[in-house]
Amino acid sequence: MLGNRDGGELSGSSVPRAAKRDAIRSSLSSAMENSIRRHVLQYLDETDGSVELATLAAAVAESADGRNRDRIALELHHNHLPKLADTGFVEYDHRANVVVGTLPAWTESYLNSPTDC
Repeated sequence: MLGNRDGGELSGSSVPRAAKRDAIRSSLSSAMENSIRRHVLQYLDETDGSVELATLAAAVAESADGRNRDRIALELHHNHLPKLADTGFVEYDHRANVVVGTLPAWTESYLNSPTDC
């Protein structure tokens, strides 16, 4: 998890808040370049708590030009969710197939206007 939902500083960190935000902003911009990851982050931002992989895949497939839900689930499991987990934007339990969004609240404006990232 990169930060708390109110955008505060990370505990135990000596990096100033502005530098953290710049790093998160850069990582978020990179993540948002991919349409599937963008849909994942937007869906998780709208959902409080955890979501099962199958539910997430169905939601992403709906918004991804009708792509096959099973194919999306495979891509999420093997590619997109691990990448998002590496950035700290999601927590993904691959054994339970459960995903939790961990973006700070201030990133919401980026999720709502992905072309501005």
